[in-house]
Amino acid sequence: MSLSLFFALQLLIVIGACVQTVTGGSFVTLVLTGVILIDALPLEQAILLIMILSLCHIGLVLEKKSFAVANIHRIAFLWVIIPSSVVGVVLLYTLIEYPMGYQILYAVFGVGTLLASIMLFMAGKPRKTESHKAVFYLWTTIAGITGGLFSASAPPMVYLLYNQPWQLHTIRQTLLTAFAIVIITRSIVVLYQGNFVYGVLWWAALSIPTLIATTIVTKKYMHLLQDMLIRRVTFVLLFIGGVNMLIRSYQEIIMILYK
Repeated sequence: MSLSLFFALQLLIVIGACVQTVTGGSFVTLVLTGVILIDALPLEQAILLIMILSLCHIGLVLEKKSFAVANIHRIAFLWVIIPSSVVGVVLLYTLIEYPMGYQILYAVFGVGTLLASIMLFMAGKPRKTESHKAVFYLWTTIAGITGGLFSASAPPMVYLLYNQPWQLHTIRQTLLTAFAIVIITRSIVVLYQGNFVYGVLWWAALSIPTLIATTIVTKKYMHLLQDMLIRRVTFVLLFIGGVNMLIRSYQEIIMILYK
């Protein structure tokens, strides 16, 4: 990774950490989209790096035991994210073995990023009553699969939880809990498969200070940042990133087909 790409990565981390601290999600989707578009790292390494950084960020902002104990009746549905995350990881390492596997994954992630931007924009008008349990299980299963594929489980979970009649604090903490479960599950599966690239630990170590500093500053001045404004800015960034991802994957598929 060149010096210019490294600084670009740090900028992406600043944006992602700020957004996730305020809204509870989108760190992985934002940063991974940027990393793929600037070709900073191969896909698998980019996912592993951002997974490590995301877990560090969650450790800084999640209220761990006090939140889990007080809200166990609400977050019990999150168990379904474990098996679906395993399915997602298996899908990822199966697809990359096929011709055009990477291009298909880029296209899938591009579509997912576009849908993420739309979900983020649509979320925010809470229902008067909680959704049916089946709805929680459906969206959490989808979040697990996308989390296993790209470590990006935020879009389905953000859409689900921001439509619930819950306090904003509860939504944020539930999101972070879900992301932590996905990352830990994904890490175990990747290590078991022998697919962990230890070289990303070097880039993670260099990036963690940026992550910590951004999180501390954002938490201190979070009262000055409007949740809806941050989500709208994130919507624009994700939409632009998703469109670019689709164009790139389409061009690469065409080049391979007509080579």
